[in-house]
Amino acid sequence: MLIPRDTFINGLRVCTKCKSPLPAKSFSVDTRNKVTGLQTWCKRCVTENRPVQLVPDFETKMCPKCDKDLPIGCFGPDKKSKYNLMSHCKQCYTNTSIARHNRLKGTAHYESIRRAEKLRRKYGITHADYDRMLLEQNGVCAICSGGCSKQQTILDVDHCQRTGKVRGLLCRQCNQLLGCMHDSVIDLNNAKNYLGRASEKVPVRTVKSVGGPKIYLKGMSWFEKDLRKRHGITEQDYNTLKSAQRGMCAICSSKSNLCVDHSHKTSIIRGLLCKLCNVAIGLANDNTKVLSSAAQYLQKSR
Repeated sequence: MLIPRDTFINGLRVCTKCKSPLPAKSFSVDTRNKVTGLQTWCKRCVTENRPVQLVPDFETKMCPKCDKDLPIGCFGPDKKSKYNLMSHCKQCYTNTSIARHNRLKGTAHYESIRRAEKLRRKYGITHADYDRMLLEQNGVCAICSGGCSKQQTILDVDHCQRTGKVRGLLCRQCNQLLGCMHDSVIDLNNAKNYLGRASEKVPVRTVKSVGGPKIYLKGMSWFEKDLRKRHGITEQDYNTLKSAQRGMCAICSSKSNLCVDHSHKTSIIRGLLCKLCNVAIGLANDNTKVLSSAAQYLQKSR
């Protein structure tokens, strides 16, 4: 008796091979089956009827693509073949893939497929999910509302590195800002307060007041020269700032190599920061509103 492919009897699915009614967990997933999403054979039938892989008793194999007799090591594995070897050699498969990529590269359809595959593989979402989030954000970054990277046409997908949860769409600068701050709301608020305190400071002395061309005198360390040339301070001034901060970053309290943080507009030296916090301040364009918005964004996504 012919049994339909997707017949259920009392909630059980019938295997078309052994004709046994079995629960759904006895069948493997098959995305090509649009009705049930399961294979028509049960797992046991698939295992028992799997073709036996033979051990090749030859050392070379002819590639029909390049017409060369090559060692079997030049052929990749293929579980569906008799001897578990691909029909074409590895080099021919590579050349075919490169030629297909070069032929389709740049076309709208090909770029759309590549982007859809990246969204699925890296973030577990589809193009429809991306478009929905973009519509909910009115087509702008969820943090700066388009104030950072105005020339960026496609927003990046922001996700939690620990849980993999997709939180929203951000511009490149705001996405990197969260990475430098380790997705920490506390560090973002500290950076906001840090910039607020720095706005009350007065400009420090310039390079000319330290000595100008004399910074290249012999016997001066490279660190001293760099401090004088870039920021107009001496190594003693640097150590004073470091002691005032107890040798820690003014934002995240890290004890790694501390950089001199200064305003590019007013030449105000605001303090010493670790490299990541210094980069994060630059990505935020010294804007406390962006840092505050980033902290609120992380709190909402949790």
